[in-house]
Amino acid sequence: MRIHRLRGLMASTHLIETDSALFLIDAGFFGHASTILRAIRRLGRQPQELRLVLITHAHLDHFGGLAGLSDAVAFETACHPDHVCTVERGGLLVSPAVRLGWEHYVQLARHTMGWLPVRGTGPVIPLKDGTDLSAWGLPGRVVHTPGHSAGCLSVLLDDGTALVGDLVQGKRLPTLVPELPAMAEDTTRAYASWERLLAMGATRFLPAHAGEFTAGELLATLRRDGIAAA
Repeated sequence: MRIHRLRGLMASTHLIETDSALFLIDAGFFGHASTILRAIRRLGRQPQELRLVLITHAHLDHFGGLAGLSDAVAFETACHPDHVCTVERGGLLVSPAVRLGWEHYVQLARHTMGWLPVRGTGPVIPLKDGTDLSAWGLPGRVVHTPGHSAGCLSVLLDDGTALVGDLVQGKRLPTLVPELPAMAEDTTRAYASWERLLAMGATRFLPAHAGEFTAGELLATLRRDGIAAA
């Protein structure tokens, strides 16, 4: 199994490659479908091998490219039950800002998103906490990880890799440590979701924004923030 990070305009997506199929975690912002299709072909694979697209949460930078992708190839789409209607019908969700200075971004997003040509994608499969993904051929399971939004999902693969969407802000300058996302509905629940993934055996974390990090680095942030004992 190989995981490829596909950088997008706002958020990265992750293409998971097995010998028998392809899987996509998030579909990116508008226009990201062409990036995904090019990446598949560069690997010597065919778009028709894409079996499942799992949306970690229904924010536009994570499912805005889904309609364009579904125009090109058939696959199944899944997300948390709370976000199924938004993905199916093309709705707009924005989490509140928790980091200083991001209030203006949230206000801008809420005022401008209504003008964006958001299209629905048709039927979306609701995935509950603990859903086994082996039915699609992916060795892992879904974990409900609220915090950034109430309907956030993470994918925990059997090898300890956790694909976490916006649950955690990845490593970036100037701190180079994992952090709370700049926008979140409930930071207390976000911390609890971090701890749950660690307790479930996650060792490697792949976020949608900035660089990947280890379980030890995430635990260090929990200790720094007074959530876990030093």
